[in-house]
Amino acid sequence: RAVELVCEDVAFKAEFYNGNLSVENIGSVPIYGVEMQVLSAGEVNAEVAPFGATLGAGRTTIVPPPTNANTGDTVIIVPILFGETETERVPYVCDKNYGVETVL
Repeated sequence: RAVELVCEDVAFKAEFYNGNLSVENIGSVPIYGVEMQVLSAGEVNAEVAPFGATLGAGRTTIVPPPTNANTGDTVIIVPILFGETETERVPYVCDKNYGVETVL
């Protein structure tokens, strides 16, 4: 199944807590990382945060906040999955419609 179609099956929670981003995988699709899209002054600045290890079902991880964000900024957390080509696994950023919006 194409990785673009798997994005719709991803289920996760994301929120900022004590200055860091907590990401919990509440679905069954492993998550490789997140793209943090900071909405500030009408602009969108994206920063990628790979987890170092794939986040499996029921697991939670903590990542630092985006460096270009300020307290009160809205941040869309978009999941990054692994897609497979014939020769390798490559990260794939899902569409922002599959993201979770939170405030720093």
